[in-house]
Amino acid sequence: MTRLLAGFLALLLGVSVHALAADETNIVLAQAESGSRSAAATLRLHSRPIFQFRGDYAGYSPQERAESSAKRIEKHLRDGGPGHVSVNKTSEGNQVLIDGAHAFLITPNDVNALENQTLDSLTHATVTRLEVAIPEAQELRDLKSIAWSIGYVLLATLIYALLIHFLVRFTARLRVWLASNLGSRVEKLKIAGMPAIEAESFRKFLEGTVTALLWTLTIVATYSWATFGMLQFPYTRGWGEQLMEFLMGTAGEVLLSMLGAIPDLITVMVIVLVARFISGMVRMFFDRVERGWVYVRWMDRDTAKPTRKIATVVVWLFALAMAYPYLPGADTEAFKGLSVLVGLMISIGASSVVGQAASGLVLMYSRAFRAGEYVQIGDREGTVKELGMFATRILSPSGEELVLPNSFVLGQSTRNHSRLANGGYSIDTTVTIGYDTPWRQVHAMLEQAAAQTDGIREYPAPYVIQKALSDFYVEYRLVARADADKSRPVVLSALHANILDQFNEYGVQIMSPHYRSDPEQPKVVAKSGWFPEPAEQPEPESPATEKAAS
Repeated sequence: MTRLLAGFLALLLGVSVHALAADETNIVLAQAESGSRSAAATLRLHSRPIFQFRGDYAGYSPQERAESSAKRIEKHLRDGGPGHVSVNKTSEGNQVLIDGAHAFLITPNDVNALENQTLDSLTHATVTRLEVAIPEAQELRDLKSIAWSIGYVLLATLIYALLIHFLVRFTARLRVWLASNLGSRVEKLKIAGMPAIEAESFRKFLEGTVTALLWTLTIVATYSWATFGMLQFPYTRGWGEQLMEFLMGTAGEVLLSMLGAIPDLITVMVIVLVARFISGMVRMFFDRVERGWVYVRWMDRDTAKPTRKIATVVVWLFALAMAYPYLPGADTEAFKGLSVLVGLMISIGASSVVGQAASGLVLMYSRAFRAGEYVQIGDREGTVKELGMFATRILSPSGEELVLPNSFVLGQSTRNHSRLANGGYSIDTTVTIGYDTPWRQVHAMLEQAAAQTDGIREYPAPYVIQKALSDFYVEYRLVARADADKSRPVVLSALHANILDQFNEYGVQIMSPHYRSDPEQPKVVAKSGWFPEPAEQPEPESPATEKAAS
């Protein structure tokens, strides 16, 4: 920063000394805008453009006219007159006079018709610029004025250095104060026992914010100091005025833009408030449906939550579409291009996400399963923890959490063991027994094994069905209902243990015989052996009962 100050001061002083020691050709410059002899030439007084010669006159090119005009103005400045500027209208154009002496002539050929100039307006603007530039040229030859300007610049530099020093010290103390006061409060903010905001990240955010504030104030102060320094010297005053005009013009445009955007921002705020109110009413309605307080025919409690989410998204999308034209800068090409780019990125990169969300909606509205139910999806089974928009979470019997993408779940066959079990879940197992074992005995043993298993309900009573009559054996399937508070794998393991005990107790082998040839004796059960223990033979009906039935 010190080197920057020293360099800028050296530049200002060097320009001033150079201007004082300059010869006459450096006081007034005639600058051609191209190498052509007939090209337009600009007459400048130090850093200020005075007039642009655009046409020939009396055989003289614009460059020659500018050079001759520069010499005449140099003579007037050397004579040390008051520098009064006047205009004398002639048949050939408007003659510009300095202290009554001819300086240059403005002809109709110098008028730029494309900028809607007239001879009088061009003359007036030229006289105005001369009336500003001549006193500055006279001031540049005044050593006392230059000395005062240097003093002002040095004083401004001292104030600027003190201000920068104060800003650095102030921001350093501000960092410490924010870290000690806000940092301790942030550490106390917790959600579900966990820190809501990480203290280290918050500290870095505060440091970055304070640093950005410091640099912003430093840039503004440097710009103001440089502008003030240039305004003090006639040779650089034009540049300083340009910097000042740029700063004030930019600030004015920003302020006017902010003021002009206030009505649109109020409209956006009203749209947001209305959308928030409607989304709140929608959330309240669907929450009541989900809790069972409100009954709607076309929707049940399971589909209330996804319907609420869809309705909320629709409300906010509609609000965004309504508020978009009122956003500041929404009609600019940059904003439109950015919107197209973001939409293209979302459409390309979110195709799989949209597919997962669509699969989740299908699962929710098809009511295939809900949270808390025991299901089997493909070769995976467990208790459903959450049916989300993009994935389904299942707690497996081994205590693992399975996260299944909804598109995968939708493509698999699903067995719901809890849906028709009245708060519990279904449980089944299959055994294969040879044809020489009475089926009634197998039924009775399987039903007794189910009755002895803890967790299996007595009602509805367990039952057995012959699932298939295979080539070598009969397939028996035991179906029962179990309590929801019992683990299905644990209950199934206990049921298998009781089945083994029952078959061992009554001497029946659990096996599936296979044959290479026909057995010597057919594997059949004689009628006298149809009811071995624990099977019970039904009581024969009496003749009276048979007669009444007929």
